[in-house]
Amino acid sequence: MDQGLARGYPWRTGDPYASQFRPWVSGAPDLPEGADGLLANRAKAVEQDADGQLARDYRRELARLGVVVRDADGRQHWRLTQGQ
Repeated sequence: MDQGLARGYPWRTGDPYASQFRPWVSGAPDLPEGADGLLANRAKAVEQDADGQLARDYRRELARLGVVVRDADGRQHWRLTQGQ
């Protein structure tokens, strides 16, 4: 039996929300208020913060606004959480 189904949930091999992510561009109109500035600061932190703590802090703040962020191809990509 599939590992996930044995525990009562479906197992997925990829991110089911992958198609919803888009590259961050400053001034994106769909971002909640304050998210654009946090993403700008996070981009700087990713480049300059050796241990990554500041970037993680910005990620948590973005999550509070309903924004999920990930890094791919040297850029930040974002999507809104479900229900946003």
